[in-house]
Amino acid sequence: MFCLQRTFKDTVNTHSEDQRKNSGYDEVSQKRSPESRKWEEEVLLPMCDKLDEDTIGSSAKLASYLLQFLAVAPESQGKGIGKALVTPIQSQADKFGIDTCLETATDLNSTLAIADNYLQANGLYDDVFLDKMANIAAQAFAHDPSTLPMCGGDLSIVPEKWRSFVRAGVVGGEMHVASLSDRIEDACGFAVWYAPGQEFLGTEEQKTKTGFDVYIKKFGPLTKGLMENTVGSEADSKMYRLQFLAVSPDSQRRGVAKALMGHMLQKAHDIFLDKMANIAAQAFVDYPSTLPQCGGDLSMVPEKWRSFVRAGVVGGEMYVASLSDRIEESCGFSVWYAPGQQFLGTEEQKTTTGFDVYIKKFDEEFLQYWNTVVGPLTKGLVEKTVGSEADAKMYHLQFLAVSPDSQRRGVAKALMGHMLQKTDAMGVDTALETATESDVSIYERMGYVLKGQVTLPLRFGDFPLSDMHGPAVKLEGSQGTA
Repeated sequence: MFCLQRTFKDTVNTHSEDQRKNSGYDEVSQKRSPESRKWEEEVLLPMCDKLDEDTIGSSAKLASYLLQFLAVAPESQGKGIGKALVTPIQSQADKFGIDTCLETATDLNSTLAIADNYLQANGLYDDVFLDKMANIAAQAFAHDPSTLPMCGGDLSIVPEKWRSFVRAGVVGGEMHVASLSDRIEDACGFAVWYAPGQEFLGTEEQKTKTGFDVYIKKFGPLTKGLMENTVGSEADSKMYRLQFLAVSPDSQRRGVAKALMGHMLQKAHDIFLDKMANIAAQAFVDYPSTLPQCGGDLSMVPEKWRSFVRAGVVGGEMYVASLSDRIEESCGFSVWYAPGQQFLGTEEQKTTTGFDVYIKKFDEEFLQYWNTVVGPLTKGLVEKTVGSEADAKMYHLQFLAVSPDSQRRGVAKALMGHMLQKTDAMGVDTALETATESDVSIYERMGYVLKGQVTLPLRFGDFPLSDMHGPAVKLEGSQGTA
């Protein structure tokens, strides 16, 4: 059963007399005890109204579609029916620019706890806990095609197999566990990942300290060879590898596997962004703005770039380039801001990227100088060259960095060409600011025109900030992958 209610002010709401009388609600309500009806009117409904007011506001809710209830038969759950029911009305709401909202008494995502590399992080090697994880895996993979072959046809040794496999994952890989409560010891699922350059059972320690060496001796040469060839695959030095993921059967279809994968994908995402931040730190190590932006403390450069790169992803558009066909081997990147957007121009860019923590490490005098001197000078340069109104209609290059060992190989040109092809098709101009004469020459060779300069008087040395506007057409002959 599925019901959506449109709660505009000029339509009937959930408490209308028509709905109460014509639906049988009044008749059902009268069968409830007076105490129950009183509790609903004096406690439950006021609490719901307060929740609305505290979250979206009562007026906003009245202009939204409200999901009143959605139900799917237990035997049909986990088959996409709920999503199929919601999608049409969500599409209709999007078409007319109407928001949607719902209220629910359960939220699995809010109670699902993930522990990153749980055992290693807590200094634990708990046999009881590991045996529980092994039992979860044995149940989850009971009908998996690989189970019988990897046990030599003897299902009685499945528990021993998983006891050794799980321990090998802890010794050589990273175990992440998930719980549907706030108690990680109630874990109902886990994933084991191997970092780049590592492999399952790829070390003697994984074989001799986990029981695998005892387990493997129970098989004949043919089965033993099959298993060793299967589990001892060559390690990929550039990728994280998921070795296994298991969820207890009674906790499946409740978002556990998705949460475990999402947790690791976020970690991989962070690793990649840290790599880009490291590229920027190396590329700008001698740049005139590096020392001033760190308050003279070069030890803060890594933290600066970690927050700057993440702000670029949150508020702007990041493009990465590789000299191979593997994007994880990226050696350069650029961050652009679309018309009307700006670097650190939203609270999200400041509070979800680490920038708010980074900026608090500077004294008030330093921050005031940037806000009252550097900021106005930079803004004045833009006003002088193009004007704020025209500037708001341009794409802005915030930063472009190429790893020192990949420079002079066409990476920067490929990154610029990729973006200029896009802006050319859109009919949008581009602009950038740079702080060195050599950069001015590089961008001039790409077709950019120097529009103006201003000298920024900084505590650690003055330098000219140059404002440049882009070519009307895309670059030709750019190389690389972007």
